[in-house]
Amino acid sequence: EYAQRLRYYMPELQKRGITKIGLVLNCNADSAKSLADLVDLPCDVNEGYGVELLVDPLGNAGRAFGVGTGWRPDDPDMSPYVKLFGMLFGLGAWATLPAVIGGYIGNPFTPQPWIEDAMAVGQRKGRWPD
Repeated sequence: EYAQRLRYYMPELQKRGITKIGLVLNCNADSAKSLADLVDLPCDVNEGYGVELLVDPLGNAGRAFGVGTGWRPDDPDMSPYVKLFGMLFGLGAWATLPAVIGGYIGNPFTPQPWIEDAMAVGQRKGRWPD
């Protein structure tokens, strides 16, 4: 979702003089390239336009900035699904449930034009019929 939003707002950012954009992703390099391809995110920084993809598979950069790792992140014996349900109910991240609900129903008070753009990209990529 953030990559789709970034793709939509990149021209506006550039009009405002922002010429260097980096995106840190918690994945390996091949997955980052796949994401960029899926959302049509321009990544040709050599041309002066595009996003530099930075990969951090272990999430070290996020932790250095104080990003939470969720509820019981170092418990290998607990099912990831149990951890997910715990987080949905506020364990480890109190605002998770409202954010998830907002993701499903949208925000009726603020227009989100990037969503139409993201859907158009998906249609051009053949992810659903015309």
